Amino acid sequence: MIAPESRLRRAPAGAASTAGIASTVTLDVPAERPEPAPPERAAAGAASTTGTYLYGFVEGGADAVLAVVGVDGRNPARIVAGDGLACVVSEYRGEDLLALSKEALVRGVLAHQRVIEGVMGERAVLPAKFGTLLADGAAVGALLAQARGELIQALAGVQGKVELEVAATWDLGQV
Repeated sequence: MIAPESRLRRAPAGAASTAGIASTVTLDVPAERPEPAPPERAAAGAASTTGTYLYGFVEGGADAVLAVVGVDGRNPARIVAGDGLACVVSEYRGEDLLALSKEALVRGVLAHQRVIEGVMGERAVLPAKFGTLLADGAAVGALLAQARGELIQALAGVQGKVELEVAATWDLGQV
């Protein structure tokens, strides 16, 4: 569950933006200890965790299962609606996100981006930072209720906007 001292705050001017848009908001969510791994996985020596993985926020609607698999490679992403807002989430059961190998980390980041891009085709999205894991569905509902005003305002700021990624390469010998 989200602690009462948690709050939503605006990112400082010039701060790196997950969404690449000026109305970025930063969530101060206390670290939560996800459930420990089932005994059979823990006994096998694999660092494992479970929880509800957060991809981002969208305007509300109905709960829905999306046609894209989440970061754990097994569970589908879904929309969990509540009072005019919704979170894009999936259940996460896998290796501790802080202990992922470089290859697994890249696969996870790409899966996170695929989910965000899938939702962006239909509505505005405020993306969450990669690796944001909530304890359970109750924490999702508490987060939506707690941050409702700020999220509605931030979502209004990104309506009709797109994020562009620009990459530049050069040959240092030619520069």
